[in-house]
Amino acid sequence: THYVEVTAATQTAVCSINGKNYSTLYEALQAAGSGDEITVLSDIDEQDSTFVQYNNYNSITINLAGKAVQFGKLQVGASLTIKNGTMTTTIDNANVNFSDALTIDAATVTVVEDVPYALQWTAKNINIVNGGQLHVLGDIYVGGGDDDGFNLTIDATSSMSLNGGAVGGYNPSLVAAQLNQYMPDGYSVDE
Repeated sequence: THYVEVTAATQTAVCSINGKNYSTLYEALQAAGSGDEITVLSDIDEQDSTFVQYNNYNSITINLAGKAVQFGKLQVGASLTIKNGTMTTTIDNANVNFSDALTIDAATVTVVEDVPYALQWTAKNINIVNGGQLHVLGDIYVGGGDDDGFNLTIDATSSMSLNGGAVGGYNPSLVAAQLNQYMPDGYSVDE
């Protein structure tokens, strides 16, 4: 009689939350609770994934930890921080608390066109800090309700680029004013 040892196939962890490993970023996003930080452990290509989190309203952080991530679409219901790496995705938060923030912290994030927007952030705060870069390849729609305002903060070490798209928002004149404060001389965004 011959015996053959059989072991179950293991999936490689690509990210973790508080020491618990996940084989996809999508699974980690599904498991994340409010205030959780997802740490990316390796480069990720999940271009066909769409994460929808409108019902949980969990504020999450994705710590790219120096890795490169491609993810189809992030539809979040609360604040989102992306830090320390490179990510290409589409970001949508149409159903949020207007005080929530999108923060790009020491990361390069490229948002790409998806119907209808590459970036739809209808809360009132976008922060790009600590060498962060936000590249928008397509249309954007930003800002809270008419009375809630829109605050764009780009620190001296960071940048935002707009390429090939229209700019809109709940309060177009406020959106244009916030973007124009960072435009080089001779350039402007019209409402």
